[in-house]
Amino acid sequence: MTVYSARLVVLLTAAFLFVSPSGFGADVTVGCPGGDGGMFSSINAALNSLDMSGPHQITVTGVCAETVQMAARPLLTIQAPTGKTAEIIGQQAGDAIVINGTHVILRRLVLTARLSIGLASVVRARDVQIERSPNQGLTVTDNSVVGLDRTTISGSAAAGIRADRNSTVLLAGPSPESFVRIQNNSGPGINSDGSAVSIFGGVTIENNGGAGIVMTGGRLVIDGTRFENVIQNNGGSGLGVSGARANLSGQNAIRNNRGTGIAIGGGVVSLSAAADGRVTTIEGHVLGVNVAAAGSFSSAGPNRIRNNGSTTETGRFVGGIRVGTVSRIQFDNGTEVTNNSGFGIFAELNAAMALHGTVISNNRGHGVSVLRNSTMLLTAGTITGNTGASISCDTTGLVTGDVSGISGIQCMRIERENGPPRPGAVVDRQH
Repeated sequence: MTVYSARLVVLLTAAFLFVSPSGFGADVTVGCPGGDGGMFSSINAALNSLDMSGPHQITVTGVCAETVQMAARPLLTIQAPTGKTAEIIGQQAGDAIVINGTHVILRRLVLTARLSIGLASVVRARDVQIERSPNQGLTVTDNSVVGLDRTTISGSAAAGIRADRNSTVLLAGPSPESFVRIQNNSGPGINSDGSAVSIFGGVTIENNGGAGIVMTGGRLVIDGTRFENVIQNNGGSGLGVSGARANLSGQNAIRNNRGTGIAIGGGVVSLSAAADGRVTTIEGHVLGVNVAAAGSFSSAGPNRIRNNGSTTETGRFVGGIRVGTVSRIQFDNGTEVTNNSGFGIFAELNAAMALHGTVISNNRGHGVSVLRNSTMLLTAGTITGNTGASISCDTTGLVTGDVSGISGIQCMRIERENGPPRPGAVVDRQH
C-alpha cells in the first residue's frame, strides 16, 4: 500500500467513526460542582463504572476540576447537554483530557488546559473551547486522527495545536456551523512535524505569538473552494514549510503577519484557483514569499502576491517574492505580483523561474531581478509600470522566452528565437 493510499484509508476510517451511533451501551450523567445533580460527581468516576466494550455516553454539567483519563475504549461520547457547556479544569501536567487508544466524540465542552491525544486514537471535537493551556492547547501524536469543527483554541502558552508522529488533524467542515478559530496562543497557531493537516474552509488562525502554521515534513491541505480560510496578524510567518508539501486551493487570505507571508525551506507549496475564480491572496508582509533551500513554489490561476514590502527597508528580503539557493517557481494563468513596495521577484543563487502569463506590475523596485546564475523563462506575460527596470540581470543571469513588447530590460544574456538582437550576448540555439 502506498503512503497516499494508507492516508486515504485513515481519513475514511475517521470519517466513518465520526458519525454518531444510533444507540449506546450505557448513558450516565455527571454533576460536577455548580452543575445539575448527576449519577457521578466526576467524569473519571463515571468512566470507571463503565465496561470497556461500549459504546457509552457521558453527559456532564458544571465545572469539573480533574484530568480525565481514557484508554483502550472503542467508542465513547463526552458531552454537555444541548444548549449548555461543561468545563474541565486540568489538574495533572496541564492536561484537561488525556486520550490513548480510544475513539471518542467531545461535544460542548470548555477545556481549561490541554487536550492530549495519542496512541492511535480517533477523536471528533465539536462545540469545544480549549483555553489557557500551560503548553499546547491540543497535542496529537502517535498515529492519531482528530477532527475539529465549531471549535476554538485560544490562550495556550505554546502552540494552539501540536501534531507529530504521523498523526492527522482535520479542521472545519462543509458549512459555516463548522468554522474553527485558533487564536491568541503564545506559540504558532499550528505546529506540525511529520503529520498531515487538512483545512476544509472557514478556519481562522490569527493573533498567535508565533507563525500561523509551521509544517516540518508531512502534508498540508488548505481548501478554500467553498469558504475562505484566513491566516492573519500572527507574530511569525503566515505559513512556514520545511521539507513538507502544501497545497492551497480556492480563497485563502494570508495577510499582515509579522514575518514572511509564506516561507519555504526545502518544501513544495502550490496555489490553485477555484473553478469560480476565487484565489489565494498574500499581502501586507515585508516579504510576500521566500523560497529557499531547493524549495518549490507554484501558482495556477490569478492568485495574488500584492502590497508587500516596506517604505523604510530595502534589500532582497523586501518585496513580493524572493527565490534563492537552487529553488524554483512556476506561475501559470494570470498570477499577479503587483503593488509591492520593493521588487516584484528577486531571483539569486541558481534559482529558476518559469513565468507563463504572469502579471508583474506597479512594484516600487525592479519588476524581476535575475542574479547569481539564475534563469527566467518568460511566455505571454505582462511586466509594466514598475519603478525600476522591467527585467534586470547581472552578468550571470539568463533570460529566455518571449520578451517582445516588454521595455526597460537591463540584461546582457537574452536567449530568444525571434526579434531583433539586443545589446549583449544573444544565444543561437542552432550552434
